[in-house]
Amino acid sequence: MNTFVASPDLAQSIARQQIGERVAQAEGRALARAARFERRTARRESERLSARPTQQYQLPWWAFRFTRVAH
Repeated sequence: MNTFVASPDLAQSIARQQIGERVAQAEGRALARAARFERRTARRESERLSARPTQQYQLPWWAFRFTRVAH
């Protein structure tokens, strides 16, 4: 006979313990995701602020047509 069948109270206590552990692990993962999200947001914001200004004009298409490498 299985131990869990012989003692249903033991089976329930083990099930509650496992559920508690899984909930704690899920909360830890959620905290880690939130921290990563905040770091990524801060990094993107700093990159956006420190980015070089974009070119204010575009060269026409023919400006690159006859370019050659200088030897």
